[in-house]
Amino acid sequence: MKKIFIPLMTVVVVVSIIFAGCVPAVEPAPPVTPPPVTPPVTPPVVEPPVTPPVTPPVAPPVVEPPAWLVPPLVVPVYPEEVIADFIAKGYGDDYYLAAELVTGAENIAFCTVISAPAEPIVVHKRFRIAVIAPSLDLSDAWYSGWKALEGRLEELGIPAIVNFMGTGGADHEKMAGFIDAAIAAEYDYIIVAPTELKVMKEHLEAIMDAGIPLIVWNNTTPFRAWGTERRPEGGQPLAWINFDHGNMGLIVGMKILEYLPENANIVLLRGVPGVVDWNRSDIPKTLFELAGHNVIYEHVCDWSHDPAYEGTLAAFAAHHPDPGIDHVYCASSGISFGAVAALKELGLAGEILVNGQGGGPAEFGHMFDGNLYCTAFRMQDDWGVALAEVIKYHIMDRMDEVPLVIIPPTMIADMTMTPADIAGYTAYAYRYSGVLEY
Repeated sequence: MKKIFIPLMTVVVVVSIIFAGCVPAVEPAPPVTPPPVTPPVTPPVVEPPVTPPVTPPVAPPVVEPPAWLVPPLVVPVYPEEVIADFIAKGYGDDYYLAAELVTGAENIAFCTVISAPAEPIVVHKRFRIAVIAPSLDLSDAWYSGWKALEGRLEELGIPAIVNFMGTGGADHEKMAGFIDAAIAAEYDYIIVAPTELKVMKEHLEAIMDAGIPLIVWNNTTPFRAWGTERRPEGGQPLAWINFDHGNMGLIVGMKILEYLPENANIVLLRGVPGVVDWNRSDIPKTLFELAGHNVIYEHVCDWSHDPAYEGTLAAFAAHHPDPGIDHVYCASSGISFGAVAALKELGLAGEILVNGQGGGPAEFGHMFDGNLYCTAFRMQDDWGVALAEVIKYHIMDRMDEVPLVIIPPTMIADMTMTPADIAGYTAYAYRYSGVLEY
C-alpha cells in the first residue's frame, strides 16, 4: 500500500476551515501596540578587587641582654656562711636545700620541657584540680601561675577544671580549711602553696594519706622527714616547684651590694617567719653583714602591702635622718609596693634604695619610674607550666623523668634597663597569662 504524506501546514489549514463555520464571528481585536523596548543597560565594568600585598609578620628584635642578665638554671650554691646560718637556726634538721635533691643538669632538662611547645596526649577523662595558695595580695604571680596552668593543660589535651582557692599570706587556718574541703571533695590533684611550710605539714600529709596526688608549689625546701622518694616508696609528693626563694634572696642581695655605699644602714622588711622567709630575708642579711653593712631595723610584714607600709614609716620615724637609712630590703612584691607607698608619702621615693622580688608588670612600672632599683625577674608563667607538665607526666606514668625539685629560671633586672631591654623576656615570661602594661 502506498503511503501518502500530507504536509503539516495543510492539515492545520483544513482543520481551521472546518471549525470556522462552527464559531461565531468575532470582531478582531484592535492591534496591540507593543511597549517601547528599552535597550538593555550595560552594567558598569567592575574592576576585580585589588588584593593588598601581604606583609609578613615582623619578628620582634632579639634583645641581647647585659652580660650579667643570664637565667640561672643551675641549682643555687650558697656561701658557707649562709649554710652555717641555715644550720644554726635549726632549718638544716627539718629541710633539704634544693641542691641536695636535684642536680643542675636534671633541673635544666625539665626546664627545657617547660620552655618548649606543648606535646599533647590523648586523655579520656576530665580532671578536677584544686589550687590552694596565699594569693590575696598585690602580686600578680598567682594569677599568672593559674592562667599558665590552665593554658598549658589545654595545649596538652588534658581536660580539666581548675578551682583556685586564695588565702591571706598568714591565714593558716583558712588554708587548712580549704585543704580539708578539697580532700573531702576528692579532687584528682591538689596543688598547695603553703602559707608557712611547717605549719601546713600535717595538712599536706593528710592530702597524700587520702591518696590524692599532691604538688607543693612556691617552695623548694622539702621536709627531711619525708625522705628522698615519692610516695608510696617514700613520703614525698609528686614535686616541689618554685623559682627558689633562696636563689632569689641570693641574686637580689648580690645585686644590691653593687649599689650600697660603704657602711650602709638597711631596713629589712620580712615575710612570715619560717624557712621561706629565711631564704628571702636571712640570706641577703648575711650577705649585707659580710660586706660590712648594718641591718638596723626589721619588721615582719606577712608578705603584704599594709604591714610593709606601716613598717617603713616606723623605721624612718626611728632612724632617719639620724643615723640615716640607705636601703629598704623587701622580701616580696607586695612588701615592696608598701615600702614605695610609704616613701612616696615621706617624699623619699627614688632617693632610698628599694628592691622588688618578682619582676611583674607592677614592679617594672615602679622600676622604670625610679622607685625600685632592682628586682628578681622570674619567668613567671613557667611555674604554672611546670604544674601542668608534672600532671601530664604523672598521667603517663613517667614520673621517673621528673626531678623531685623543679626550679624555673629567675633573672635579675635593674633600673639601668628600659622596656625595650626586657621586651623579649616579658613576652616569654607572660606567654600564657598575657603581658600587662607597665
